Amino acid sequence: TWDAYEKANNLPVLNHLLWPRGKGFCVSTAALRNSHVTHVYDLTLCYRRTDRPGATNTESAPTPVRMHSHSLQPKYKFHVHVKRYAIADLPADEAGLTRWLQERYVEKDRFLEHMRADWSVPGVTAFDQLQTTAPPAAATESKKLQ
Repeated sequence: TWDAYEKANNLPVLNHLLWPRGKGFCVSTAALRNSHVTHVYDLTLCYRRTDRPGATNTESAPTPVRMHSHSLQPKYKFHVHVKRYAIADLPADEAGLTRWLQERYVEKDRFLEHMRADWSVPGVTAFDQLQTTAPPAAATESKKLQ
C-alpha cells in the first residue's frame, strides 16, 4: 500500500495525491535535456462541486462521461494551477531529481489542501486571479509562470 511505501521511504503522508513514479520522470527529463524543450510544466487541477459543498471527494468528482458529454457548469468550478521550471535548473543526477520531484508533490498536496479549505490561491489576490484567468493571446507567450 502507499502508506507502507511512505513509511519505508521516510516520506510524508500525502492526503490528496499518490507519490509520483520518479524513474519515468528522470528518464524523460534526461532525454529532454538534449532536445529543443527548455521547460517542464507542472499542472495541478482542482475542482469542487458547488451544488453539494459538503460532499466527499468521491461524491464530488465528475465522471469522465459527464466531463465529455455534459456541461459541468454551474455544478463544478475548476482551477488549473501552472508552474514552469527550466530544465537547466533541475538537478542533473537521478537522486537529486527524484528528491526535487517529491518536494513538488509535497507542495502540490499542501496547495490542494488549501484549495479544498478556502478555494483561493495562496498569496494571490482576487485581482491577480482575474488578471491571469484569461490573458491576451500576445501576453500568453511572454508571461513567465511561477
